[in-house]
Amino acid sequence: MQHANTDDYFISDILIEGNFPPNINYDLLNNQTINFSGVPETKGTFEFTVQITVHPYVKNSDGSTNMCSDTSSKKYKIIIN
Repeated sequence: MQHANTDDYFISDILIEGNFPPNINYDLLNNQTINFSGVPETKGTFEFTVQITVHPYVKNSDGSTNMCSDTSSKKYKIIIN
């Protein structure tokens, strides 16, 4: 299986669902990197799903952009003591 270079794609949408820790934020950097920051203030177990949608950087011969996309999600758990 051959994987595409991540430079060939950009993140077009981020969706976080579930119990995300309060006071933790995220930013999208350069349309490719998700940066989480902050200091959690609440103890507990936080389970959430991060879903991202990516689009390829593709230009057709007529200069138009092919906007097919792919969506993937993953479940995470953070335990704060």
